[in-house]
Amino acid sequence: MKTKEEREAKALQKLEEEFWETDIRENIHSYHKRDTDEAKFVYALDKLIPEYNIYLTDGSLYKDFNISREELVKHLHKTYVYKPLQPFADAIIQEAYEHDEWFNF
Repeated sequence: MKTKEEREAKALQKLEEEFWETDIRENIHSYHKRDTDEAKFVYALDKLIPEYNIYLTDGSLYKDFNISREELVKHLHKTYVYKPLQPFADAIIQEAYEHDEWFNF
């Protein structure tokens, strides 16, 4: 996580160089700004899908990677930028509060 921003910036630069003639640059910038409904939807899915996959494995990765319930909730609140996906995030949050065994305390 310490180098995430730096790695993402380098990846963005490489994409911009390789695909300068396409809409990919605009789409990436829109994703980061969350300035369209499509960008908000993609951003929210980007946050929701990994959590849903962990949920399907009975939350085992939260414990394995020492992720707290509070970190999970904070992460899932990012999905609220796209209101139609909020119930899915809320369902995972609810499950997290019902399963202490998912987390190290």
